[in-house]
Amino acid sequence: MINKLHFKSLKDLIDNLKQNKNIIGIIQCGSRDYLNQYQNQQGDYDLTIVLNKSITNITGMHFYVNDIPVDCMIKTIDQFYLQTNNVFDLMHLNGVIIHDINNEVIKALDYFIKHNNKVINNQLLIDKYRYKFTHLKYKLFKRLNTNDLTIKYLFNVSFITFIDFYILTREIQPGKFNLAFKIMQEKDNKLFKLVQEYQNTTNEKIMFELIDQIFLYMLEPYNGYWKQDEILFRKDINTKKEDEEMLINYIFNK
Repeated sequence: MINKLHFKSLKDLIDNLKQNKNIIGIIQCGSRDYLNQYQNQQGDYDLTIVLNKSITNITGMHFYVNDIPVDCMIKTIDQFYLQTNNVFDLMHLNGVIIHDINNEVIKALDYFIKHNNKVINNQLLIDKYRYKFTHLKYKLFKRLNTNDLTIKYLFNVSFITFIDFYILTREIQPGKFNLAFKIMQEKDNKLFKLVQEYQNTTNEKIMFELIDQIFLYMLEPYNGYWKQDEILFRKDINTKKEDEEMLINYIFNK
C-alpha cells in the first residue's frame, strides 16, 4: 500500500510528471503557482493530469508535498469534449496549461471553455439546486426547536449549499470562499447583509427566516423554490422531453 509520495517541492513534482510518457498534459488551476511556491502563497495546489486513455475509475488524488496539500484531478483528453455538471470541473475555465506534449490539451481546453463557460444556463444544474434548497428548507422547518445536533447540521449544510450555488452562479472558481464573500459584499450587498445577520444570531427561528430569505434571493432568477405542481427529474444531459413523458406514462399509466 502506498501511503506517501516523496517530492522535494511542487516543481520537483511537476518535473517528475513531465517525464512520464503516460501523461500527455498537465493543467494548473487555482492561484498557487508551482514555480513561485514560496512567495507568500496560501491554500492548496490544484492541478489536473491529462491521460490519453482511462486506466481506472479513480478520478483524483489528494496528497502532500512539503506541507502543501495537493488536489490532483485525473482526466482523459476525451472528457474535455463532454459537457459537465460537476462544479469542480469549472476550475478548468481558468486553467493554465503547463505541459502539453502534442498540442492536444490546448485544443481540448479551448473546446471545454467554449462549451462550458455558461454552464449555469444548464437547466439540470439549476433544478438540482432548486430541489436542494426546497428540501433543506422543508427539513429545517420540520425539525425546528428539536434542540438536537440534527438542526445544527442542517443549518450548516444549508449555508454550504448556498455558498456553492453562489460561487457557481457568479462564475467564481470552486473553493474560493474569501473571494466569494468579497464579491458578495461589493455586488450583492443586500445578500451580504442577510449573511451577516445569519452568522451573528443563534436564535433558530431567526436563522430559519434568514436562510429562507437567502435561498429566495439566490433562486429569484431561476423560478424560485421547487413547486408542488412541478416534477423534477433526475436525468443526464442527453435525456429528452419525450423520455420524461414516456416514463410518466409507463409508471403511472397516463
